[in-house]
Amino acid sequence: MVKTMASRTYEAHLSAGADKARGAAEDMGDLAFEVRVLRWMLGAVLAGMVTGFGLLATMVFQVLLRLPS
Repeated sequence: MVKTMASRTYEAHLSAGADKARGAAEDMGDLAFEVRVLRWMLGAVLAGMVTGFGLLATMVFQVLLRLPS
């Protein structure tokens, strides 16, 4: 797996004299990537829910139109 590194985090840790600056920056980069993926997944699920609710509402409306008065 390719590690993504947050360059600003790496530079900040290096300037502060941290010994493990590269590892911390890679962890931050990986976390940022995972958050982006989770946001995309959440958007897809919400879009599916909205579409499903719209279809359900349309079907209920169609049934109500066909009921005898």
